[in-house]
Amino acid sequence: MKENNRGKKQKKKAIVVARTATKGPNSGLTLKSQLNWARNKAEELGAEIVYTFSFSGMSAHRFFETYAGQILDNIRNQKIEYLLVCRLDRLTRNLAQGIDILNKILELGCAIVTSSEIIDNATDMLLPHIEFAISEHTRKIKMERRRRGTPKSHHQEKTKDEMHNSHKDQYPNKGARIWK
Repeated sequence: MKENNRGKKQKKKAIVVARTATKGPNSGLTLKSQLNWARNKAEELGAEIVYTFSFSGMSAHRFFETYAGQILDNIRNQKIEYLLVCRLDRLTRNLAQGIDILNKILELGCAIVTSSEIIDNATDMLLPHIEFAISEHTRKIKMERRRRGTPKSHHQEKTKDEMHNSHKDQYPNKGARIWK
């Protein structure tokens, strides 16, 4: 905690970013779980959450294009010490954008706190590079599948019976079973 002009202890300030691309219970990392994590982490750090960016059903690209500037403005104007984000891909799934915004946040003196690490200087950037590269690769795979009309999984459109009997076409004399 820092001291104000009167010698009283002031809590450090934090901003929270929570985002899901899908609405409803089928989203893997729910808004509720992200916000609960952020509240607990802020308490652990002795920080007060002064602003929360929380959106359901918004893509990482749209979120970044719409709110990256506002996040940076809040950090700059309110002298924020922590950006709490459960996973870095909640900010963006683009490598160049991700590294750019992390560098800008660090230049403003704000630490980025995720569920797995605290990034508070430029030497901590190896893992974020890898995470953003994986996120971008995953995003490109999803886009290509959508473009081709390919299902998420080759088993997705088969019924259980079709999956169970599919090996018979390839290996008619084999008695192999496919797990259920």
